[in-house]
Amino acid sequence: MPQHEHYRNLSLPEAVRRFAEHHHQQETRHISADEYDILMDAADWMESNGCGRRVTIWTIRSSGRRRARPLTCAGLRRPSGGRAMRSGPIDIHAHVLPENCLAIPTATGELQLREVNGELHLGNLSLSIRTVTMYDMDMILEDMDTYSLAVRAMSPPPFTFALDAPADRAAAFVASVNDGLVAMCEQAPDRLRGLGSLPLADLDAAMAELRRLADIDWIRGVTVPPLVGGVSFEAEPLGPVLREAHRLGMCMIVHPMQLPGPGLGHHYLINLLGNPTESAAAIGGVILSGLADELDGLRLAFLHGAGCAPGILGRWDHGWGARPDVSADCVRRPSEVFRDRIWADNLTHSADHLRFLASVAGAERLVLGSDYPFDMAAKDPVGAAEAAGLEVEQLTRNALRFLGY
Repeated sequence: MPQHEHYRNLSLPEAVRRFAEHHHQQETRHISADEYDILMDAADWMESNGCGRRVTIWTIRSSGRRRARPLTCAGLRRPSGGRAMRSGPIDIHAHVLPENCLAIPTATGELQLREVNGELHLGNLSLSIRTVTMYDMDMILEDMDTYSLAVRAMSPPPFTFALDAPADRAAAFVASVNDGLVAMCEQAPDRLRGLGSLPLADLDAAMAELRRLADIDWIRGVTVPPLVGGVSFEAEPLGPVLREAHRLGMCMIVHPMQLPGPGLGHHYLINLLGNPTESAAAIGGVILSGLADELDGLRLAFLHGAGCAPGILGRWDHGWGARPDVSADCVRRPSEVFRDRIWADNLTHSADHLRFLASVAGAERLVLGSDYPFDMAAKDPVGAAEAAGLEVEQLTRNALRFLGY
């Protein structure tokens, strides 16, 4: 096996030629990380020049575990988490659910998703969408094409978190959802990526699934609720899970759950008011606990425009300056931490509010989000960004960074 020095001073075509000659017809080799970097550059050259050779490369992640990664030097197919995605706008907030995962485990049994008069129902609650929009690949891709979306990072909807189910059943269900998510990505490798789910009712099981997902290149991160058992990132399980996701180099999106609360039982206020409040509570938890500042390079996005937190940062800043219990674990003003650490999608349903969000969050941590396929979605997130005067190319670059590219 040649060492990487044998390649380092060669032109890319010559490096590729020598690699092919050395390996001849052998399908699998172990190579160094330096060789891997050189060969990935070489693969770019091979793609642009119409070459077509496939090898399997083993790399070593920070966890120390080896993993096989296919390197295909023709067409669009590259390592599944690699750079061979279609160029253009990226939607990081879209929901899918594999067709075999429509029965959600609960504390007493299961909650069956079912179609009534052409609409998907969660128990007796109509979700105002057709069931097939959750898993039909043609419909998902057609929607992306209609609204000029090159890539979608898909995640399971929040009603699948299965937080009250027995730990073993929740873990099995979540793993099945994640495996289905991977299978969907494999059907459209240049268009789809995944953000998996975790069985958060059991911290050990959640950590195990998180580490499993970290070894699947299609999965770029995970989705979590803002609150588990009434607490957020200042406590278990969300705090330790965020630290581990950060260590593994994975991003995280936070999606509200429509939790019941006082005064929210009418006119869909459980969503219209409850969801933004849940998100704000989680943002307060991750900022005021000091966790956001602790994790340098944090990639943590709060969907639906970060809820109502952007509008009350002034109140938080005042409390931080006036009360020692507010500032005890947070060394900077909350508004400064928000601007430096917190990501958000552009799903605000208002151009004026989106401009305000950009002014307090900074344009470098905003990304496109549609909430496909639900009725509270922004069907055209690209158009919404343009209406607010945001640069879509900037949001696309942001999304690539957020997804770890």
